[in-house]
Amino acid sequence: MEFTGRLAAFPAANLLQWAAQERANGTLVVRRSNTEKRVGLRGGSVVECRSNQPRELFGRFLLDHERIGVEELSRALALGRELGLPLGWALVEAGLLPEDAIRGLLRRWLSESVQDLFLWTRGVFFFEESTPRTNPLQVELDAREMVLEGTHWIDEHHRIRKRLPDDGVVLRSGPAWPGEMLSPYDAKIARGVSPEASLGALRGVVGGVDFPFLESVVRLISVGVLNIDRHLPVEERTSRELRLADLLLELEAQEGGARVRGERAIVPMDVFEGLVPAWIQGPATGDLDALSPALRVFLEGFDGRTSLRRLLAPEEELQTDQIDLLLLHLRRRNILLLPAGVDEIERRLPANGALRGLFRKLKG
Repeated sequence: MEFTGRLAAFPAANLLQWAAQERANGTLVVRRSNTEKRVGLRGGSVVECRSNQPRELFGRFLLDHERIGVEELSRALALGRELGLPLGWALVEAGLLPEDAIRGLLRRWLSESVQDLFLWTRGVFFFEESTPRTNPLQVELDAREMVLEGTHWIDEHHRIRKRLPDDGVVLRSGPAWPGEMLSPYDAKIARGVSPEASLGALRGVVGGVDFPFLESVVRLISVGVLNIDRHLPVEERTSRELRLADLLLELEAQEGGARVRGERAIVPMDVFEGLVPAWIQGPATGDLDALSPALRVFLEGFDGRTSLRRLLAPEEELQTDQIDLLLLHLRRRNILLLPAGVDEIERRLPANGALRGLFRKLKG
């Protein structure tokens, strides 16, 4: 079975509850902007979560928590490449960490990576039924327990964001700096404030997902290691470019096909906006009824004559939802993105060309 949807209508809690109830086997792929996660499921339990973000790799997690050093990580990775082993097992084979310790660290790392999805309010997902990969150090997490913890993350994230509303918050060393008995992770973040740093700059000190970082900063503030000094305006990041891979990768269904390989192709936004969407198969009535009026109007504009330039809203949040919806229907193979309107394309086609009939159908 394969199905797709939008996180706005079917959030992470619903997805994991469904997986547990159906005892699902396969891969749940979730995409938001240029971030993708592939959650492996076996019998409804979570057995892996692969991200295309290097900062979320297991090796980075181990370095941030000072369980191994850079040289040890390099040695384990080299051994893993030589023997075809995942990093966790390579660490065991190299004698760098015991098996029980690796399992505990894998469980924590996997839990954080999946629970991060609970904080995603936008994006698209699809599920591919398949046989999950096996791993000699495989851990399994109960999906229902993850729903409970993920809900806790949502509540705590709202509370934290009242104190740290955005990346413009500037932190300084507090009266208790450098602090005593700090965990390696907390100490690493504390050392990043020297003598001050914005929250945005400090985020780069550690990898991983965002919530543990924010939780650590609040913890350091509460014990006096850090202080909130002031707040600077955050520059709005505007981009006139679109990553073509974010569109094209939605069309790949085979295992591993949606992962980014190498550098991504960059398409100027004006080229993207010039594309003209046309329905191959229109949305079901139920799909339309679940959308806001603005998104329904967006889909109704996929007439083969109206460019994305005219259809995309100027408001950033609405435009994000529109592109999510566009990606979803690309994934479902429901639409074509044409280089021009169907009338202009038909005029340029040879009179007896094989495509002329197709464009007559699109015009209809």
